[in-house]
Amino acid sequence: MEIGGAAVGETAKSIIGHLEREIGYLVHFRRNVDNLKHKFQQLTAEKGVVEQRIRAATDNGEVIRETVNKWLSDVDAVQTYVTQLSDEAGQISSCFRGWFCSRFRLGRKAYKKIPGIQDLLDRRNTFGDTVSDPKPIQSLERVSAYDYEDFASRKSLTKKIINGLVNDNICLVGVFGMPGIGKTKLMEALSKQVKQKNLFDEVVMVTISQNPDVKTIQNNVGKQLDMQLQDNEDMFVRAMHLHDRLKTQDKKILIVLDDLWNELKLEEVGIPRKSECKSYKIVITTRFEQVCSQMKTDLDLNVPVLSTPDSWALFRENVGDVVDTPELEKIARRVVDECAGLPLAIVTLGRALRKKAVVNVWADTLRRLQKSINEDLGRVYSSIKLSYDFLSNEVQKRCFLFCSLFPEDYEINVKEELLVYVVGENLLEDGEDCFNSLEETKGRLDSIVEDLISSSLLLRSRNGRHIMMHDVVRDVAKMIAYRDEEFKQKADAVQTDLMKWPEHLENCKRLSLMRTKIKCNLPGQVEAQQLLSLFLNSCKGFIELPCDFFVKMKKLKNLDLSDTEIVSLPSSISCLVELVTLRLRLCSSLKNICPIERLEKLEILDLCESGIERLPEEMGKLTNLKSLNLSDMKDLESISPKVISSMCQLEELYAGRFKGWEIGGNANLSYSNFISEVASLAKLTCLEIRMPNVECFSTNTSINW
Repeated sequence: MEIGGAAVGETAKSIIGHLEREIGYLVHFRRNVDNLKHKFQQLTAEKGVVEQRIRAATDNGEVIRETVNKWLSDVDAVQTYVTQLSDEAGQISSCFRGWFCSRFRLGRKAYKKIPGIQDLLDRRNTFGDTVSDPKPIQSLERVSAYDYEDFASRKSLTKKIINGLVNDNICLVGVFGMPGIGKTKLMEALSKQVKQKNLFDEVVMVTISQNPDVKTIQNNVGKQLDMQLQDNEDMFVRAMHLHDRLKTQDKKILIVLDDLWNELKLEEVGIPRKSECKSYKIVITTRFEQVCSQMKTDLDLNVPVLSTPDSWALFRENVGDVVDTPELEKIARRVVDECAGLPLAIVTLGRALRKKAVVNVWADTLRRLQKSINEDLGRVYSSIKLSYDFLSNEVQKRCFLFCSLFPEDYEINVKEELLVYVVGENLLEDGEDCFNSLEETKGRLDSIVEDLISSSLLLRSRNGRHIMMHDVVRDVAKMIAYRDEEFKQKADAVQTDLMKWPEHLENCKRLSLMRTKIKCNLPGQVEAQQLLSLFLNSCKGFIELPCDFFVKMKKLKNLDLSDTEIVSLPSSISCLVELVTLRLRLCSSLKNICPIERLEKLEILDLCESGIERLPEEMGKLTNLKSLNLSDMKDLESISPKVISSMCQLEELYAGRFKGWEIGGNANLSYSNFISEVASLAKLTCLEIRMPNVECFSTNTSINW
């Protein structure tokens, strides 16, 4: 009896519990629906953040992760469900018929759906800020200095390299040749062939350059092997990870190390020694035969100049049918002879002379080539200089020369870097073109960049998202810019140690020290009265600038201190009354920005990922700002009232992920106040804001754009 009674008691409890839940669906109908809506609002806000990141990643040509796409699809399905349920719930209040049944049914559905939404929020946290992966680097797709042809000399050389790579006794092949001979292009063609013939499963291609950084090389190799190397790890630990991966992986890999200037210690990078070389082979390219000796290569091959027939075929392909007339063909063949079989010279000159049918133009070109230095390198320089001379206007020339301020093999971001700098110096306006917005300026710059790429004076990067300069072309551009009194610039961006501050800057208009390790004392004052642009971005070795550093730079238009370790701005920055652009992105140690309120001509201010803690009231004086980047300022706690709304010329605003927003309840950085001020900006055309939830948007806010 006691056992039976206990069983009955448990059954009764179970029934009562079930009834309580069922009645709860009816009684707490409204609370369940409201809880569902609140949870769904959180999900909608996260969806907005993810979609924003997807748009940015797509613009950069990146590949969206499948887990992210699946998450979005599941969110869309939930959205349909919640919308339908909310509509039905709204109808209950206006219709008594079926009231009890509907409340019970919808209350139950709402209650049971909340865990599913929470699961989606949890899944959102698993991928965090990373919604995409870089598009696999397609070294074969790189737009190079010329269109590769199956010339006899190249075909023969490629065959020799492949024969070496399939030889079990050969691990390291050295390819050497003069600048502009086509070594990189040859490697791209080689990469394509070895994969087509299934000789290798993967090709890893890394540009080394004149002053190599081992960590950068490791990153580039690791990325192409789908490895995540930690930046905070010691260089030797990273090398060990690469070493282990290459020794143990199953795929056959070809590693191409392009453009070596000196011996590279492979063990420092993490590429095992030749004795351990089983599933991979290495090819290096260099200008200097002695580098092959230093690297102890197993096979050395020289890249020869093109034969006369091949040179003419390459030139004809680039110059077009304008040379088909007997009169011009005779001069054109002599022009090609002056290029001495160097592909870079042939292509740049061919594209410069395309559609030019006047005999005198060709005769003058021949004369100028014949006057150039009687050396192979001099011929390359002369052909590039002529291509520069043939550019259709001064604006194109200025943009071309400006690109030489970036370091060797640097991948230039047109929108975030080049556009900012050309706006700063107003390089695109020539008396005829006048731009009313940043968008118009960007459109013009994009057109100029395309023209320079068509002229082979610029290249697209391997991923296709950025632009680059061939190192020989960059040398010519630097030479032209240094000698040009109107342009006068000095690019010491050598990615190495700076032991002495540059001298004789009195007439210099542009100074670039990008990526330099400064190991000298900075001058108290820099005698640079004519300086228009100063680039110290990614410089290491200093945490502050001398107090009077900028006193004698009153004409400065562009200042870039991004990715430096500075902890404060010198008071003399207030002397830069002509400054148009200021980039302080990635300055994580910089907490205060107070000295800049006097920079009333400032149009572009980039504080992305800086350590700034507050935007003071004085920043409201920057009424000429057109672009303001406040993205990922995780230390920002306060924005003074009316600062944003005072920037009435603002066209672009990027903001979000502020510390004050994340902790909530910060009266100095409230969502609603920020949005209200943003809504008053009548000229805004580009707005990107990352917010933790949709509740920050007020339905009462009046939008002026």
